[in-house]
Amino acid sequence: MRYPQGNQQRRTFSISIQSNQQTPMPTEACRSCFEPLYAPCPCHHRKRYLDALDFVKSCAVKVEPVDYEWWDWKAARSHKYGHDKIIEISSLAYRIYGWDVMTSVLIHEFGHCDLFNEGVCEGGSSDESLKVEDLANRRGWDLMPSHLVPEDYARHREFFLQSYLEGDWTKEKCLSKWREYQHPPRPEKSVGEDRHD
Repeated sequence: MRYPQGNQQRRTFSISIQSNQQTPMPTEACRSCFEPLYAPCPCHHRKRYLDALDFVKSCAVKVEPVDYEWWDWKAARSHKYGHDKIIEISSLAYRIYGWDVMTSVLIHEFGHCDLFNEGVCEGGSSDESLKVEDLANRRGWDLMPSHLVPEDYARHREFFLQSYLEGDWTKEKCLSKWREYQHPPRPEKSVGEDRHD
């Protein structure tokens, strides 16, 4: 089954891995992003996640919440079992990343599910896996209606690609990297830079 084309206009998508981004991630500004999915008074990020979830499910993809505390930092994974395409997504990871990032995670895994239709799975080498991850980022972006794609989708995906580039991430390393990614160090000022003449 081919999914309905989500984006009517052609958009460009690119990720460039850059260290020390100067703009902090905005997730901490939205308190509702760190509340359970069905808590009252959802923010627009949580509403967008629910709409994206409905869209993914309408495309015959099963989405199963996973509530393992030890697995929350990984956010999600997808696989194919017979004809079923399944996304297992952490029901707890919003506490780390917020609902805007979780929407990006869902879109990425949806991209993997479409690639399964073409027989594309994770590769054997790290280079092959990185290529498949990039394909899934792009495919999810292409299939998802544009109003459901977070404004920072590319930045969210850039963060998760780092684990493929660096390898061997643990929960502690991931959480540390996420804090750094949200709050990049400010460049040091040179002498005399603050002078106002």
